[in-house]
Amino acid sequence: MAAKTAGRKSDGGRYTLVGMELTRRELEIARMVAAGKSDSAIAAALGVSLRTVEQRLQSIYQKMEVSTRAQLALLVLSHERGRLKTLS
Repeated sequence: MAAKTAGRKSDGGRYTLVGMELTRRELEIARMVAAGKSDSAIAAALGVSLRTVEQRLQSIYQKMEVSTRAQLALLVLSHERGRLKTLS
């Protein structure tokens, strides 16, 4: 079972956030959403298309069992603010 510490790499190049496995890129996007960045800003920062960001977000929402940016941001922020070990 995956560890619940965000940023801890599990098998297969996956990382965990609140017990859910994400890819490195998904974790990066989730953190950018929590920082208040728009999809367009995320795409520009990562050098990918807007469509790619939208697709990754849908995958993140499904894995994290949320349906909105606000819910995702709340999970990431509450996780990183001390309930569990923060990302390095």
